[in-house]
Amino acid sequence: GGPAHWRSGARVHLPLRTAEPDRVTGRGGRAHLARRIAAALAERPDVLLAYWDDGLARLVVTLTEDAMSDQVVDHAAELAVRDGLLVAGGDPEEYDHPADPAGVRAAATTLGVDLIGIGAALTGYLLRLPPTPRALTACVTLLRENPRVRALLRGRIGAARMDLLLAGANALAHAAGQTPTSLVLDGALRSLQLTETVARAAAFDSLHDELCGPERLSVAPTGSPRPPLRESPAQVYAAHASAGSVLGAVAALLVKRDLNAAAEAALSGSPKAARYAPAAFHAVLGTALARADVLVRDPERLRQLEMAGTLLLHPSALRTDGGLPDPWTEAVLDAARRARLRVVLVDDPALEDFAPLADQVVDARRPLDDVVHALRGELEAEDVENGAGGEERVVITVARPRALAETDVLAGLDAADIAVALTDLEGAVIWGADILAPHGLPDVWRLLTAIPAARAVGSRGQILARSGAALSGLLVAIGEARRSRGRRSVMPGMRHAPVDTGALTALAYGVWAALKVAAARAPHPHARVRWHELDPDEAVERLDREAPPEPGVLEQAATEVRRTAGRIARVPALAPARFTWQLGQAVRGELDDPLTPVLAVGSAASAILGSVVDALLVVGALDLNALVGGVQRLRAERALSGLHTEQQPKARVAPPPEEAPAGGTRTVDAGQLLPGDVIELKGDDVVPADARLLWQDGLEVDESALTGESLPVHKHVGATPHAAVADRRCMVFEGTTVVAGTAHAVVVDTGERTEAARAVHLAARTPPAAGVQARLQELTRKTLPLTLAGGAAVTGLALLRGTPVREAVSGGVAVAVAAVPEGLPLVA
Repeated sequence: GGPAHWRSGARVHLPLRTAEPDRVTGRGGRAHLARRIAAALAERPDVLLAYWDDGLARLVVTLTEDAMSDQVVDHAAELAVRDGLLVAGGDPEEYDHPADPAGVRAAATTLGVDLIGIGAALTGYLLRLPPTPRALTACVTLLRENPRVRALLRGRIGAARMDLLLAGANALAHAAGQTPTSLVLDGALRSLQLTETVARAAAFDSLHDELCGPERLSVAPTGSPRPPLRESPAQVYAAHASAGSVLGAVAALLVKRDLNAAAEAALSGSPKAARYAPAAFHAVLGTALARADVLVRDPERLRQLEMAGTLLLHPSALRTDGGLPDPWTEAVLDAARRARLRVVLVDDPALEDFAPLADQVVDARRPLDDVVHALRGELEAEDVENGAGGEERVVITVARPRALAETDVLAGLDAADIAVALTDLEGAVIWGADILAPHGLPDVWRLLTAIPAARAVGSRGQILARSGAALSGLLVAIGEARRSRGRRSVMPGMRHAPVDTGALTALAYGVWAALKVAAARAPHPHARVRWHELDPDEAVERLDREAPPEPGVLEQAATEVRRTAGRIARVPALAPARFTWQLGQAVRGELDDPLTPVLAVGSAASAILGSVVDALLVVGALDLNALVGGVQRLRAERALSGLHTEQQPKARVAPPPEEAPAGGTRTVDAGQLLPGDVIELKGDDVVPADARLLWQDGLEVDESALTGESLPVHKHVGATPHAAVADRRCMVFEGTTVVAGTAHAVVVDTGERTEAARAVHLAARTPPAAGVQARLQELTRKTLPLTLAGGAAVTGLALLRGTPVREAVSGGVAVAVAAVPEGLPLVA
């Protein structure tokens, strides 16, 4: 159980444990007695509010003064004893408090252990004390990084005790071995995790008055079993790396007949980078979510984001109190598409306009937990059929329950791998959910935008781990370079500098990616209006009523700054600097290539073995490929930009409808149109925006590009209720062409909000892998194992013939690097 009670300022939460079960049952049960105690406390003059929170399973007390809390707690304890209760944690019906300080204490303790270990390691080195054998450090590292060992300890002693035990053993081993670098990296990660834990506690403190109140529906965890946590890609890699480290240690022992060399070989395969990257990402992401008042109840569930494959949206999450679609619905669906999620929507008449944007619509009468189980089964079947590793099996369920009677929705949340409960718009506080979103769909949008970044971080961490392991293994195989006999090494473990450098890079990349997600600019969605169901006058009145407010002073200043910066950037004297910057960005994009890590590791390996010329040749080929590709990309982008500028559609802005058809018009770029502008349409015009017809004379429009209709569509002004896009005769849509007639229409949607843009997003929901990059990825995936196997075979055969280790390894590296087609991107 948790602590005896939680307090923050004048607020106190008191857990009540059953001390005398028979007595408590005979008096109506714990909840009934707790309400009596709350009523008695509420009569005190120093208590502003006291009630029993069924969801939190605690007495919630708000005092007049912070200093009076001890007296109130003592009084509550006396009242509890009279009824056979105790003010203490540990009741079977109780669960961890959202702001349980035990998490902060555990994170601070492990950080303190690392700091003590760093100090002890540096002290031992400065005092020239003999370090412990590397075999001890290797054994502790192998056990700590092995996911099976961690899972076993977590099941036996709990996550917090496991973390503290492994942290203590790791600090002791590295302190005795005088290798503080690993502890410094571990301490940096612990600092991020401590910050996250403190931020979560502060988030609950900030949301307390919103989530906790006698009038707020608070729902306790149902007790239903949750799906087990899935094995992450980092854990899978760590398991393989641990096995590889053991094999490397055995090989080193057989070849060198040296226990220290075997220990060094085992340490060189440490998967720290693969673990640090996602751990740092989720720690910083959790901190950012907490500071945005998003309450993450289970951080371990949040860490499954990179494995998300399906998003299940319940209608309660997508509707407002009035039953209309939430303005954020389309933004959330767009974020899900960009994250390559399969979107499943529970059928609802109010959301029929969004059904085409979903991959699947399920019957509302079907139990939600059955839907979740079926989706998980389908994902697992697809993995078996495609031979995939199951990296995207996680199902995210989003709902906004409003009553205890919604057992179906609560069961669906329990069945999900990640359960997100919206607590806005009078939504119930579901304490059993993994994430509580007090702002509603905007919080869901932020969460979905983190999924692509989480996948990229996990992939980059594994690449860094493999690269560091390869280079460290190479250093171990050939021995420390330039190590003078009789002199002490600068620092034990320097042969594992590539592993530590990879871990540091992974840590920094994870932090940077999470900060980028947190800083992403949120969209400004608007309610989706069915303009085709409104009369012309009603449409104009609504547009006038919903006209955007005049920008404030700060917005105007920011706009002026951007315009000034744009004018300065177009100054001819700055053209070389502008071209250099654009070329640098293009070259950077070209280096984001599947072959780049392989070639970089190969060149570093060649340099380590003394083949500096070979290393320079590989780097030169890599840079030349990137430079040529960058120039080609920049030329293509400039040509495309020029074509886009030339083909930018124009629009004729007409006078108000009461003046039509008389009166002049002015021509503007289509990008300058705003909702409420009245445009004039004539034959051969390309419609510049979605618009509602105000009047027309024989208007016919070719809508084949949007709806597929081969014949021109005759338009009229009358409203068309409940019509599909192809049957909305009172509307004209962006990108369609006027075949005959004239008309005036009021602009209702522009840019990304038009039907054409929605159709493009729908078609691009899951873009297939194509192009040079996709083929390079496939080639790398198929040939890299063969390349490494060939290098290893050459090294093994050379060792069997009695060749010195350095020469044998050098030959294997040369074969492996030569097999990589570094010129392929250039000719492609």
